[in-house]
Amino acid sequence: MDTTIIAFLAACSFLQQVFTLSCYECNSLDNELCQQRPPDSVSRVCPQDNPVCRVIYLEVNTIFQGRTPHSRVVRTCGDMDGKDESRPCYRISDYGTHQKVCSCAEDHCNSSPAPASTLQFIGTALLLAMLL
Repeated sequence: MDTTIIAFLAACSFLQQVFTLSCYECNSLDNELCQQRPPDSVSRVCPQDNPVCRVIYLEVNTIFQGRTPHSRVVRTCGDMDGKDESRPCYRISDYGTHQKVCSCAEDHCNSSPAPASTLQFIGTALLLAMLL
């Protein structure tokens, strides 16, 4: 009986770690290191209502908020916004701005130019859950 309780608590602890996501949160407009590989100091644990990491590549072609045309990278926690999870990246263009928004669901997956697939994460989590 005691072994069962210990195994259950260990499984719950493991699942909490699996479903807690850490992402980088920074804006290259304020922190140049955000443009390439962000430092560990900008790592954050995402709240449960923001279950994905996101990286936004933003190109502003007009004067925007008093700034001349520029590019920036924004890394943050986020949600899927109703987007198709089988397509981790999408583009938005309007009012002189172009954005490429990519979402992923692995720790710090918003650090690289090509985010990991959300489906890979879900498959791995399901496999681990079945093994436990």
